[in-house]
Amino acid sequence: MIAVRIGVGWFVDRRASTGHIEMLALTAAGAAAAFLLMAADQPAAYLVALPLAMLGTWGWPGIFFFTVVQTFPSIPARASGVVLAGNLTGTLIGPAVVGLFAAQDA
Repeated sequence: MIAVRIGVGWFVDRRASTGHIEMLALTAAGAAAAFLLMAADQPAAYLVALPLAMLGTWGWPGIFFFTVVQTFPSIPARASGVVLAGNLTGTLIGPAVVGLFAAQDA
């Protein structure tokens, strides 16, 4: 999985790309593999879909921060910090809010 992040990062950097297309491709590959994993009823399908789902979902976050820095080159630390703060805030608040809704009587 680390090799995917390094390899895709190298690929994006060498193409002089902003990373949007590559991030989309990795996310789409991970989502397609996850749907294949969900629909699989044969063990062989799991052997194919699971690594693809993991590689697609682990590859895009590195490209995401590359894209943020490419989009805001004059303030890379501030832009990355804002994105990370929003991500971590959602990670903290999201489960708590879902838990509150789940605990309500229907």
